Amino acid sequence: PHELCSSSQDQTILMWDMRSGGSPTTKIDEIHSDDINCVDWNPHNPNLLLAGSSDHSVSVIDIRNSKSLNYFDQHQCSVNYVKWSPFKENVFASSGDSLMIWDLSRPEDELVFHHCGHIGPVVDFDWNFQDEWTIMSASEDSDSIVMHDEGSLQLYRPLDLICDKEEK
Repeated sequence: PHELCSSSQDQTILMWDMRSGGSPTTKIDEIHSDDINCVDWNPHNPNLLLAGSSDHSVSVIDIRNSKSLNYFDQHQCSVNYVKWSPFKENVFASSGDSLMIWDLSRPEDELVFHHCGHIGPVVDFDWNFQDEWTIMSASEDSDSIVMHDEGSLQLYRPLDLICDKEEK
C-alpha cells in the first residue's frame, strides 16, 4: 500500500516506497525498446507488474529482480492500456489496435481472446468487478454510430470463448 510506480517515455519504470522519501527506490529499464505507456500491479501477486509499450508489446515484470518474465508482441500498434484480471491471478488484458486477453497459466502464455470489434484504437477498458468475464472497452472510432463522431463503447462477455466447460 506504500509503493507507487510510473512509466515513462524514456523507456523506464520508476518505483517509490512512499515511506522512504521522495526519491525512486528502483529503476527498471531495458524492458522495452520504445516509450512505456502504462503499468499495472497484479492484485493477487505484488511481485508482478505489467508494462505496455509503444513498441507494440506487453511485458510481465518480476519487480524482485527487475526482469521481464514474459513478452507479448502481437499488437499492431502502441499498447495504450494493460490491466490484470481482478479475479484470476494469471489473466490480464491489453489494448492498442484491439483488446487481447492473455492467460499465463496456459501453455505458451496463450492469447485466449482477441476482440477486433472496434474500428479505431482501443484507448481504455475495464473488467466488471461484479461479473468476472465481462469487459467494457472504449475506442476512438471516427465513424461510430454509437457515440456520434467521437468514439464507441462496447460491453462484452467472452466467457464462452475462453473458459473450459468445467470452469463455467
